[in-house]
Amino acid sequence: SKKSSLLSVSILANNCMEADALATALMVLGEDAPNFAEKFNISALFIFAEAKNFKLWKSDDFSKLIEK
Repeated sequence: SKKSSLLSVSILANNCMEADALATALMVLGEDAPNFAEKFNISALFIFAEAKNFKLWKSDDFSKLIEK
């Protein structure tokens, strides 16, 4: 199986149990996690390894919440 470049997922949720469950599920999904987060309106911040740098990706719901 291919190694994922996904290093970290942070979730904004109503409680820590929901956030932990979603973060774990998204880590398992790996590269497909951002698409899943968008499809199900999950507020998520992803950190990916990209060459010798890091790439941040925020779901639309995450961006809306942190802009407030």
